[in-house]
Amino acid sequence: MTRRIVLSIVILIASLAPSYAVGQDRPDRPSHAMVMERLNDARRMLSDARIGTTRIGGDNAVLAVWSPSSPTSGIRLVNVLGGTSRTRGFTIELLVRNGVNSQYRVTAPEGWIVLAIRTNVRGGRSRGSEPAIYAPYNPALHTPEMERDGRAYLESLMASARRRLESAHAASRVDRSLLVPAVIPDRVLLSLLIIEHVDPGDFSSHGAEWSASRVFVTAALNRGEAYRHAGSYAGALGLAQFIRGTYALTRTRYAEVGLPRDFRAGMTDHVHAVVAQYCLADWSLTRLTDAHRTRLRLAANAEDMGAFLAAAYNGGEDRAARALADDPIRWEREGHGLASQTVGYVREFRETYRFLGL
Repeated sequence: MTRRIVLSIVILIASLAPSYAVGQDRPDRPSHAMVMERLNDARRMLSDARIGTTRIGGDNAVLAVWSPSSPTSGIRLVNVLGGTSRTRGFTIELLVRNGVNSQYRVTAPEGWIVLAIRTNVRGGRSRGSEPAIYAPYNPALHTPEMERDGRAYLESLMASARRRLESAHAASRVDRSLLVPAVIPDRVLLSLLIIEHVDPGDFSSHGAEWSASRVFVTAALNRGEAYRHAGSYAGALGLAQFIRGTYALTRTRYAEVGLPRDFRAGMTDHVHAVVAQYCLADWSLTRLTDAHRTRLRLAANAEDMGAFLAAAYNGGEDRAARALADDPIRWEREGHGLASQTVGYVREFRETYRFLGL
C-alpha cells in the first residue's frame, strides 16, 4: 500500500510542556479521571460552538482551554481566526497548522492548556467542509496512565475485530483450516497500526518508545475519533490508512466479513478498520512461496512475519514477496528490492514490535 503521509507533527516539547518531563507522574498533577472528566466537559462545550468560517486547515478554530493548576476550575472557549485569538484575555500561538491535530499554545494567561479544538475538516464526499471536535496530542496531558489507557483501547479494538472475524467464520486464505485471527499475531497487528501514525523523521530522532507512546496518548484522548480524519495525499484514510482500491479488494476477498461498501464508513469506524487490517495481512501472506510462508508462520518468527507484512503494506505485497524470495538474508536492506521509504518503514516496525514486548 502507498505509504501514508501521516498527520506529521513537529512536537515542540520545550514550548508546549511544563517543566516536568513528558510521561512522568507528579503528585500535584490532576488525576487521570479528572483530566478525562474535563475533556468530556470540553467536548460538550465545543459541540455547539461557532467557528465563524467554513475554511479548513486548523488555523480557524474554537479552543477549549483549562488550567491544570486549578483542576476544578471551569473551561474557557477561545475563538481563533487565522491563527490569532479573538477572545479577550487570552493570547495563543499556533505552533503547527495540521487540521484537527493543529498544535496550539496558550501564552497568556500562564498555566492554561488546550484540551480540545473544534475546527473544519473536509465534508465526506462533498467538496465542502464540516466541523469536527478533536483533542490534539499535548505533552501536558501525557502521563503513564494515559499511555496505558490508549494501549488498552487499541487492544480492545483488536479483540472486537477478532470476535467479529470468528463470528463470521472468516477462514484464512493461507490455511483454510484456521480463522484469520489465528494466523496474524496481535502484537504484529498492533505494531502495524502504530507505525502508520508516526512521522519517519520523529521516529528516526526519538525512537519507538517516544513515537508509540504518542499514538497511545492520542488514542486515549480521542478513542473512537482517534485518527478518524487522518488522511494522505494518496487517499489513505483513518486508523488503518487504507487507500480506496485496497479496501475494495479486501472487502471482496473477505466478503463473509461484511465490511461496509462505503470506503469512508469502513475506514472511519475503528473496528471495521482493524477487521480490514487483519484480512489484508492474511492475504499478503498468500503472495509468499510455501517455504517462506511456512517459516514465517512459526511462533518464533512472528517479528519476521511482521517485517514482511510491513513491507507489503507500505510498498506492495508482490514487491515485498519478490525481494524476500530473491535475497532472504538481505531483502530488507537498501538496494535489495525495496524502496528506500519501505526499508525505513520495516525498520520502524521491528523497533516498535520489540518495544511493545518489553
